[in-house]
Amino acid sequence: MAPLDDPGMVDMAFRGGEVMPYIKMNDRKALDEGDWPLDPGSLNYVLTRTVENYIQAYGRNYTTFNEVLGVLEAMKLELYRREIAPYENAKLAENGDVYGPLT
Repeated sequence: MAPLDDPGMVDMAFRGGEVMPYIKMNDRKALDEGDWPLDPGSLNYVLTRTVENYIQAYGRNYTTFNEVLGVLEAMKLELYRREIAPYENAKLAENGDVYGPLT
């Protein structure tokens, strides 16, 4: 069966020329039992399940949704501040800036 004919494949999400699969039921079970996510799709699944469990525990309401979005935004900003910005600064020093002086 060609990848795009497989119902377990997403025909619009490509990575490195390969079609990215949905998380299969067996993989979901393993992740639910604590297996470490090994790719972006499984990481997305684990984070989504965590958020969904929080929402189920605390209710589908504005406060809970606001809490979840606030935490996700804070996580994103902290990741950028601690990991991504220093990485980008090191690459800038290594390879030079693509921007000219601002005038």
